[in-house]
Amino acid sequence: PPPAPEPKAKAKAKAKAKAKEWDYSGLEKGMHCQAEAEGKFWSAEIVTVSTNKARESKPVKVHFIGYTDASDEWVAGDRLRCKALGLKGKDAAAGMPYQAKRLLLVEPKVAAPLDPGFRPVILGKKAYLEAAKDCTEKLTWALIRSDGVGRYSLPVFDEKHKDYKASSYLAGVLIQEMIWQRSASGMKLFGPARICKAIKAAFSIGGAYEFEAKSMPHVCGTPDAPFEVEIVKTLEELPEGKDTPQVCGKDASGCRLAFDLGKSDIKTVAVKDNEV
Repeated sequence: PPPAPEPKAKAKAKAKAKAKEWDYSGLEKGMHCQAEAEGKFWSAEIVTVSTNKARESKPVKVHFIGYTDASDEWVAGDRLRCKALGLKGKDAAAGMPYQAKRLLLVEPKVAAPLDPGFRPVILGKKAYLEAAKDCTEKLTWALIRSDGVGRYSLPVFDEKHKDYKASSYLAGVLIQEMIWQRSASGMKLFGPARICKAIKAAFSIGGAYEFEAKSMPHVCGTPDAPFEVEIVKTLEELPEGKDTPQVCGKDASGCRLAFDLGKSDIKTVAVKDNEV
């Protein structure tokens, strides 16, 4: 026999818990999309995206292509198909937000034969810096280790700018890259409050870069000391950059271990007297 129907209160609570929180910040007037009506998706155009709380449940007004304005309708994200539409909170995909994709995914002149969809970070960074050349605010970070400090500044869009999310995304990628290049036992941040809080959350337990936050104490030989992110109030509170040259030996005799620490596995190679 079919299962008994759930009590209404329980069913409503379950539905509410599963409700997705949509991110409409990438949607713009005139943008083409598909909108659902009568169980089917039709070609449509964004008329406006309302920030009025009264329209919070259905903030997007769409115009169905080929129909009169009388058919325009206010809809929510569950009735839209658009690359610029995203999700918030725990529902957010691990991938790039629309604003970051638009600015950072730059096609190279020569495609990679084994990965035609490859988009080099350096090209995305150049495109971003060109787009952000007039930005007056910067996010500056210092990655602190026992024998030095890695430091960098990135111009960032104002939090109300349509490309703000590209700033927070690129900052996370650059910090991650720098961490694995130079290591870090902790990080200090200075810049606009919102992006500093976002980066701190990303490099904390439960954040997008939790793996780095958990791995660095072991990489730095301090497994009992957690990776901490501190937001400072003045630029002067950040330590200056400092690189310490490392002397590499030329004697390949004896026993050595090499490892590649990845998110999915750890690859280890043992070498004895220059033989694997």
